Amino acid sequence: MDTTTLKEADMNQMIIQLMEREKKKKKKKNIYEQKKMEPQNYSHMKKFKISPKEEKSLNKEEIKSHLINFFQEQEKIYKDEELNTKNYIIDETKKKEKEVYLNGYYIYCQDFKNEYNNYFNSFIKESEDIKKDLKDLQIQYMDDKILLGNKRKMELDNMLHFYKEKLLDIKNHWDTKNFCDDNLKNIVYDILNVIN
Repeated sequence: MDTTTLKEADMNQMIIQLMEREKKKKKKKNIYEQKKMEPQNYSHMKKFKISPKEEKSLNKEEIKSHLINFFQEQEKIYKDEELNTKNYIIDETKKKEKEVYLNGYYIYCQDFKNEYNNYFNSFIKESEDIKKDLKDLQIQYMDDKILLGNKRKMELDNMLHFYKEKLLDIKNHWDTKNFCDDNLKNIVYDILNVIN
């Protein structure tokens, strides 16, 4: 596990909290031991005196054995405490790493959400602009169509009027003169009838 990601202050804080917990445990244990050692708790037991013979009965081997047991118990207590401290630090480290990871993931999600909202809003704005442009183009197309239709109609009316005048001139000219062909004369009359 990589504990370098934790700050030194966080590790110190975890160790202080663990030491305080251990102090509370020891305090409770000491209170229990004191109550156990109070005289009223031994009232049911027989009172007896240790004879000088029994006092001398402890030899070096027994003392050595008692000391070895005592040191082994102390060593076990320290190892347990060290293991508890290590496990506590590992658990707190995992919590902190998870917290850091979750905070990073939350920040990533917020950034993604903001970016998505920005893209979505710009897309909506562009869509509105495109709709407006299309509407303007449609209006312009209709105006141009009407204008073109009116212009074309005027041109056709002018052409029609021009050719009608010309044909009427030709007709008048032919009416006064008899040298033109009757077929041509009939064609001109037919065209004038269609125009009228």
